[in-house]
Amino acid sequence: MRISDGPSVKPPQSAGNRMPKHTAHNKGKEQTSQRRDKFDRSVDKPATAYQDKKTGVDQRMIERLRQESDRAYGQLRQLVEQLLKRQGHTWERYLSGDVAADTDIVVDREAQLEAERLISEGAAYSPEAVSDRTVEFAEALAGGDPAKMEMLRDAVEEGFQAAAEALGGSLPSVSEATYDMVMDKLDARAEGV
Repeated sequence: MRISDGPSVKPPQSAGNRMPKHTAHNKGKEQTSQRRDKFDRSVDKPATAYQDKKTGVDQRMIERLRQESDRAYGQLRQLVEQLLKRQGHTWERYLSGDVAADTDIVVDREAQLEAERLISEGAAYSPEAVSDRTVEFAEALAGGDPAKMEMLRDAVEEGFQAAAEALGGSLPSVSEATYDMVMDKLDARAEGV
């Protein structure tokens, strides 16, 4: 199946296998943190040993983000289902493979306007919203472990690169903006900003 936005639309020209490199990140840079203990003179309080804040996977955050992601996915799926229906197809037929690979699916004006709404500022698929969810999810999984956060950062970068390759070597501008925001936010978190 081919998806196009009109009968004479050609795929975008690829800029090669280019994925924007985020330059602000320095893998070799060590992060240091300073702790300051507070002296509290009190005779009423029993002495306690210093305990570090517990770190670990934040299950509540993961569940909240999963629910947000499910809602956003539902909006996108509904958009595609309606587009297919307007062209005489169904989601089920598409998933089962009954729609021939050479069938053109035209992105009509209605679907285009809805997609633009979904990626607009403040909407579920805006670069800001997607980058926020991505970074929050990485933080929840890393649980405060810088090594895990670095591993997740690398995984996010690989995911964007794979998406670019699947789309002919480059990403749409909205995806490039999302990538830049994700990397900026991950870098800021790694630097403790």
